[in-house]
This record gives sequence, C-alpha cells and structure tokens, in this order.
Amino acid sequence: MILIGNRYLIEEDIGGGRMGMVYRGMDTATDTPVAIKHLRSEVILELPNTVERFAREAAAMQQLHHPNIIRVLATLTEHDAHYLIMEYASGGTLAALLQQQSPLPIPRVVALALDIADALARAHRFGIIHRDVKPANILLSADGSAKLGDFGEVYLGSRTRITMTDEFMGTLHYMAPEVFANKPPTAGIDLWAYGITLYEMLAGKRPFSGKNARDLMNRILVQSPPALDRNDVPVELNQLVEQLLQKDPKQRLQSAREAGVILMRLLDTA
Repeated sequence: MILIGNRYLIEEDIGGGRMGMVYRGMDTATDTPVAIKHLRSEVILELPNTVERFAREAAAMQQLHHPNIIRVLATLTEHDAHYLIMEYASGGTLAALLQQQSPLPIPRVVALALDIADALARAHRFGIIHRDVKPANILLSADGSAKLGDFGEVYLGSRTRITMTDEFMGTLHYMAPEVFANKPPTAGIDLWAYGITLYEMLAGKRPFSGKNARDLMNRILVQSPPALDRNDVPVELNQLVEQLLQKDPKQRLQSAREAGVILMRLLDTA
C-alpha cells in the first residue's frame, strides 16, 4: 500500500481506462473509503494536453454538487504524479451489473434512468457536456442509486480552448450520429448516449453492433435501433427510448429534464 499526500492510502486497483487507473483507497484523516484516480504517466508523454484535461475533469466535477454525480474531494500532485481523490461508490458500475443481470427489471431501469437523467440535467444546466455517458461510467452506491462519473472527456463550451477535432471522444457504441460529422458537441450527444444506455438496460444488449469500427459507424448513421423485444416495457418508456435515439438532433428529446419528468411519472407505476 502507498500513502500519498500524507493522507490517502492506495489499497487496490478497481479499474481504469486509457487516461488513468482508479484505485480504492482510504482517507486516513477521516477513516473513510475513497476512489483515487491516477493519471497514467505514459499518456502524459504521448498527449501533452492530458494534464490540462485532467484538471478540467476535476474542475467540472467539483462545481457539480449533486447526489447523482461522483464528488471530487481533492486534487493532488506528488512527484510529478497527478491524482483525483473522489467519492467511493461501493456498488461497482452499471456495466458490471449488466454483466451479472441483464436485462434489468423495469422498476430498476426506471430508478437508475431517473438518477442519470437528474445528473445530466445538472451538468447541462452548467453548460457541461459529459461526452462519455455509458454504463462503465455510471457507478452504483450501496443503496443502489446511480452516480455519473468520469468526466475525463468533458466539454465546457466557450470556457475551454482545448479542441479535439481529430479525435472521436468517448466510446464508439454510444456516439451520436452527429459526432461522426465532427460537429461541435451539444447536450444532444449526451442524450443519445443516455438513450443507448437505457436501451441496453432494457434489452440486455446495445442497439447497434458491427464487424469493425467503420461498419458500426455506418449502422449508427443509417439503421434504426431494433424494437425492444420484451412485453413488459411501458409504452411511455418505449417512446422515451425512441425519442432519445432519433438520428436528427433536432428531432431528439431536447433535455434530460424532460426525460426526468417522464420517468417520475413511470416511477409511481413501475
């Protein structure tokens, strides 16, 4: 075990992505578990703006005080290593849950979808676009509620000078059609990815797949998502998925708050 900042104890690896590793740790000052994200040193060498993006993630998460968004507790630089100290969600990720139990029961889908909609509504209110909404970035608390995490691809509109015009951010399966045209990010790309996630919770699989990246992109651009093959999906929930997965952003549901209103109605009947 390693102590950083004379306070945080790194205990075990619990996951990670291309930008960094995430560890379960302990705040020795409060004796509470934390999640510690460590920016990969090799990524810093390959991508010079990575440290700035890492700081951008921390700044975005720190201003979004919301029960359904993972809290950043502290930032730390030690011996040229960069860390985010975050709230620890003991229930794992939605991706892991879907591997264990899929598709999910309707009441569980509605409750989780409402949590995620609330988180996105909060972020979008502040002009923050997540750009990487997917089950692997949705964490579960001990009480089963969902928390949106990993703002590493966040777009802050006019408040950032960083551009990623040569990169497709996020994960291909969850990318909206307009992303492939390299249009400026809008809340609509988060709503599309949210729709893919909602579909996956209901169907137990993603709506689009392909033999390779080009094939997958083509299917996202031209194919309609298959109809949900289960007879217990409420009509209003099925319509919500369809509204979220409209190819044309102008025809898509326009806000996460609208989704939340629909899901609140369903919560009483699911």
